[in-house]
Amino acid sequence: MRVFAWICVVAGILVAVGGVFYTEGERLRLEALANFPGHYDADKYDRMAAAYRRQADDLRPWGSLMVGAGVAALGILLLAVRRPTS
Repeated sequence: MRVFAWICVVAGILVAVGGVFYTEGERLRLEALANFPGHYDADKYDRMAAAYRRQADDLRPWGSLMVGAGVAALGILLLAVRRPTS
């Protein structure tokens, strides 16, 4: 049981940190797509760039942070439970 609890704590921390890095990387990728020079149709490019910028602005890491904190909290609670005496 203690091994499972420690796995939950470590997995929760990894999910929280990994989610933040993934979100930031995805935001940078979308911003790079929005800044790519359009060679074909300027109006279509402007609409696509605006859509990419809106998507980049909407990315938030709170979901992965909450899930990671929840899994880590479960692991901490399992570690806090005392073993029954026989």
